[in-house]
Amino acid sequence: MAVLGTAGLSDPIIRALPPYRIKILAEKDPAGSIFSKEASGRIKGMGGRVSVVHLPVGVKDVNEDLLRKMEIQKFLNIEM
Repeated sequence: MAVLGTAGLSDPIIRALPPYRIKILAEKDPAGSIFSKEASGRIKGMGGRVSVVHLPVGVKDVNEDLLRKMEIQKFLNIEM
């Protein structure tokens, strides 16, 4: 599931999460750090299991990295 900021992570959504293990992959910037701390605290506070995944060096945004890799894969699969 993807949410945009802690405002997108409403209490009804958090209450639906406890059967699942949640992994937070936030952007590697100050806003992402704040989001990770706030979201993991809220999820844990409501009984959820959560961990924060720290992105590898060179990856700031998961979505951008995945899109870049998809473009590379699409390029490599071009038949001539």
